[in-house]
Amino acid sequence: MGLKYPITNMYIDSKWGQRPGGNRIPRYSVAHDTGNPGSSAMDNYRYFNSRNLSSSAHVFIDDQDILVIIPLNEKAYHVRQNVSDANEWAAGVELCWGGNIKFEEAYERYVWYFAYLCRQYNWNPELQIKGHFQIDPSRRTDPINAFKRYGKTFTGFITDVKEQLERVKAEEKLMSLLTKGDKGISVRKLQEDLADLGFYKSKIDGIFGLQTETAVRTFQRSYRITVDGKAGPQTVGAIQRALEARSNERILKRGSIGEDVRNLQSKLNALGFKAGAADGIFGELTEKAVREFQGKRSIAADGVAGTETKKELQKALDEKAQRARKPTPRAQVPASDFVYKVQLGAFSSEENAIALAEKAKKAGFDVIVKSERKDD
Repeated sequence: MGLKYPITNMYIDSKWGQRPGGNRIPRYSVAHDTGNPGSSAMDNYRYFNSRNLSSSAHVFIDDQDILVIIPLNEKAYHVRQNVSDANEWAAGVELCWGGNIKFEEAYERYVWYFAYLCRQYNWNPELQIKGHFQIDPSRRTDPINAFKRYGKTFTGFITDVKEQLERVKAEEKLMSLLTKGDKGISVRKLQEDLADLGFYKSKIDGIFGLQTETAVRTFQRSYRITVDGKAGPQTVGAIQRALEARSNERILKRGSIGEDVRNLQSKLNALGFKAGAADGIFGELTEKAVREFQGKRSIAADGVAGTETKKELQKALDEKAQRARKPTPRAQVPASDFVYKVQLGAFSSEENAIALAEKAKKAGFDVIVKSERKDD
């Protein structure tokens, strides 16, 4: 599988208790969110590489980085030990969100990385991606905790991973070269992409015939690459770049169809503007939701989502995330001449006292063991 995004291996020191080691092939994965709005992948690396902790994860993903801090063949403490075998056998992947993190970009990397894992280990996304909330439902809500703030669902996430995985498989076949006479899903995807760009206007049937060859030649000529009517790495790469540029620039209005429309609908729904099902079809409900949003943000309410409306949508989502993470002010506590100490326990065995002290130290507490003579 080609790397759409770079993966950075920056491992925490093996001296820390949260990197227990091991040598295994992961059997499945667990989807988490950090629960700490605004903390980046690098912030989490620094935190986990600074002290002994009782928890950890393998990977942290934000809008800039996919950061592997514990090798996937080692254990990590990302799920409660007594509820699952995830620490022994699963890869723990954390989504960073909130603050200055651009959620859509972080989410795209998150989806892609899970597709990457599924491709690498031959996993089925529906069976081998678990949400932390599914494994420990009495105590955990991630990654739903982050998803719901931006109009995402776990079911939708799994669907996105499956679609990304299928695109990757199709792209791998495309990269090997498609020519006249070829058939299948790779040809169908080529036809769909060329149709989206306006170069293919015939039936999308998965058969590389004369019309597909003509469309490829016309595209190649327009983008000034070798004109041979064959879809190889150079042509496929140019098509993908053209699609990305078009998605960023496209004005969405009633009748528009596509992934960018689905993202628009998800964002509107997350903000309380009822765009209906996020089905990728810009219909009456979506148009009405866009108008209502534009009216609230003092934009010309024409029901068309152009550059200004898209920017305001993202800004509104960021503002919502900021409000959600605003801390409750702590009550002011009067200064005191006293300090308060906590006693964890009293033991007749020095060995037991030292064992408990070591556990407390690993949890990040300053602990001392004191001996006193027993009262008569």
